[in-house]
Amino acid sequence: MMNVVRSLGIDSKEYLRVVAEIENLRGRRVGLKSAEAEGGWRKSKMDEFKAYLDARNGELLDKFDEELFRRLIEKVKVQSMVEVVCVFKAGIEVKEIL
Repeated sequence: MMNVVRSLGIDSKEYLRVVAEIENLRGRRVGLKSAEAEGGWRKSKMDEFKAYLDARNGELLDKFDEELFRRLIEKVKVQSMVEVVCVFKAGIEVKEIL
């Protein structure tokens, strides 16, 4: 690659700048692919939750449903005596004040 750079008359300072830019762009591409994959995963989780709720035929919740809770919630973080954070399996976090 250095021979190509020399044949084009590009100095080493410019070459290093271009190499740094290429590495930066590669890093951004990896990040975008990762974000795209995570978005697909979240969508599939949301579709799964929606299918489960649709299968309940609009049944109202009038008491705690352990099965639904286990399907939707990954964990509950207790922040204080009056504050908890529910982390859904799709990655969404909801803060609640008790």
